[in-house]
Amino acid sequence: MPAITMRNRFLTRLLVTSTALGVFAWPANGAPITFDTRAAFNAAAPGLPVETFESRFAQGVLICPGPLKRGQQCPMTPETIPPPPPFDDLLPGITYSSESGLLVLLGPGFLPEVGNTSNVLGPYSSLDTLDLTLESASAIGFDVFPGVAESDVLISVFDSANALMGMFTISASPGGTFFGIVSDNGPIGRINIDNLAEFEGGLVDNVAFNAVPEPATIILIGTGLAGLIRARYRRTRPRD
Repeated sequence: MPAITMRNRFLTRLLVTSTALGVFAWPANGAPITFDTRAAFNAAAPGLPVETFESRFAQGVLICPGPLKRGQQCPMTPETIPPPPPFDDLLPGITYSSESGLLVLLGPGFLPEVGNTSNVLGPYSSLDTLDLTLESASAIGFDVFPGVAESDVLISVFDSANALMGMFTISASPGGTFFGIVSDNGPIGRINIDNLAEFEGGLVDNVAFNAVPEPATIILIGTGLAGLIRARYRRTRPRD
């Protein structure tokens, strides 16, 4: 087999294997890829941790001032006596906030029309939008709950410099509708969720996201993986 063909096959294997492992990628300028099913998103970005908000019992409804993140204290509200402990159980690397500054953790069955069978988080005011601010991520997916009725929800995606990466409108239904996005052109910095229906909020659950490795880590992992593949190629190539 010609040497150039063998080299091309080696490079192809390196790219496919590295991309599948999520540890190495060559620069690309493509638009973010969106997903409307969790199965397809999980196939593209496997093994991500998922924030379910289930470690904190909502007791019907829990109102907290934002921004809400790991370690945030939620003071006493009329619905929660005594006040709950700090949110030390939230996944690190993400912050939840709303325009008015108040957030609500809604338990299953508190508003049957929402259709949530587990805790969901969203803005306290139905006129607010919800922000998910990430320290650095290349993939994020979540279930969107529009409120008490089906409606269109605008999802705006921003990069780490708060520049718009894309705007996507989904038709969300009570019970939850999935939205996921993967970027190969820089980290995702913020997601804004805006229910376009009047007097309706937007809530989320099962938020899966990943942290982008530091460039030095990517180089080390990519170099190590390339060495392993090169060694295997040398062992298996035909001898002259």
